[in-house]
Amino acid sequence: RWPDQVIRVVSILCLATPSFWLALLLIQWFGDIPGATGTFPSVVTTWVPFSQDPAAYVRQICLPALAIAVPNTGTLTRVVRTAMVEELDRDYVRTAIGAGIPRRVVIARNVLRNAILPALTMAGLTFGELVGGSVVTEAVFARHGIGALTVDAVANRDTSVLLAIVVLAAAIFVLINLVVDLLYPVLDVRLRDRDKGSATSVATSHATHHVGVQHAARRADEKKAQA
Repeated sequence: RWPDQVIRVVSILCLATPSFWLALLLIQWFGDIPGATGTFPSVVTTWVPFSQDPAAYVRQICLPALAIAVPNTGTLTRVVRTAMVEELDRDYVRTAIGAGIPRRVVIARNVLRNAILPALTMAGLTFGELVGGSVVTEAVFARHGIGALTVDAVANRDTSVLLAIVVLAAAIFVLINLVVDLLYPVLDVRLRDRDKGSATSVATSHATHHVGVQHAARRADEKKAQA
């Protein structure tokens, strides 16, 4: 179908687009330079806090965020598309559609929720690449963020700052992947049922062991009474 072909082509284009090249195009199209629209600032000398002026903060961060997000969006789109194609061939989809449930309802409630799990995993792992990709993007937009701070720390041999950046990035990476793991049972009912089944089996085994111990103790008491 043509929507699938459009999604495939757009995702390949996004995936093949370098972030630095897209950043230069965004500056030429939407930056505040001669010949551009002037919608967004190209160079930010003073950051405006979000609490002070939300609109100005969004304008400052919009172009760099878009330059970093487009290649990663292509990757996530291809992962979701592949998972959607695999889920649409499942037996439960054909059964639900054959039972009279509209196709769009099955896709929205079941297929999409199951297909988004691989993309969620990929999104958690992609965070580690954002720090490396932000170095070039910050250099193009003249933003002094964590990427530029990393480059300065390496150039100045500032081990303390570099170590702090590594520890901070690792902590955020672990936290994001922990959140991703916690979201799995929320999105996939099968994982919740499996956890309930494993908990029930553990409780049953503990109860059976407790009853067996009670029977053994009772038999020992009976033997002592007979003796």
